[in-house]
Amino acid sequence: MDIDHSFTFMDETTLPYGPMEYITRQAQGDFVVLDQRDEMLWMDAGMVTTQADWSLDFTSA
Repeated sequence: MDIDHSFTFMDETTLPYGPMEYITRQAQGDFVVLDQRDEMLWMDAGMVTTQADWSLDFTSA
C-alpha cells in the first residue's frame, strides 16, 4: 500500500488523523477501548470497520 508515516509519540499533531482512527485505518476488524470502573467494563471508544449491518449502538443496554 506504500504507506510510510512518521510520528512523534504522544504528539497527535504529527498524525494525519486522530490516534484511534489512524490505528483502525491500518487493519480490519472491530476495535474497542475498554476501562474497568465500579467493577464493570465501560467502552470508552470504538470503531467498526467490517460489518455493514452492525453498529456500536447495539451494545448499549
